Amino acid sequence: CSLDKATLGRCFKSRHSNESQCPMLSNKSGAKQTSKQPKQKSNLLTTVKTSPSTNSNQKKLRFQLAKERKASTTLGIIMSAFTFCWLPFFVLALVRPFLETTNALKTLGSLFLWLGYANSLLNPIIYATLNRDFRKPFQAILYFRCGSLNHMMRGVLS
Repeated sequence: CSLDKATLGRCFKSRHSNESQCPMLSNKSGAKQTSKQPKQKSNLLTTVKTSPSTNSNQKKLRFQLAKERKASTTLGIIMSAFTFCWLPFFVLALVRPFLETTNALKTLGSLFLWLGYANSLLNPIIYATLNRDFRKPFQAILYFRCGSLNHMMRGVLS
């Protein structure tokens, strides 16, 4: 499937994209469409209704798009939390040599360092909130049900 960046941009332009605008979902063969001859919606509907393999491919693509959207959202939240927690510490570390050392500056440095350490507390909370596969073992560890955790992990690996 060879699609140019302009047509792919329509797929991922907004968070709530319409799959009918996406050339990967709307085009049966995956080939490029020319802008002079856009595909009719009625043709697309009859193609989807008559071809079961196209319908299953569209479902797979929608599932993959939803999965990628969720993964990118999780990554964005993790990176935002990291930036929020560690940026003040590193900015202060860069500015500190140019400032006069006072008790207030030392206290602020300790506060920003502990804010950075708090990021380690936030990561499991974020992952447990957003990822079902992480949530179940994490709850088992929190509730000291390690026996059920071993059983759960054996079931996953088998």
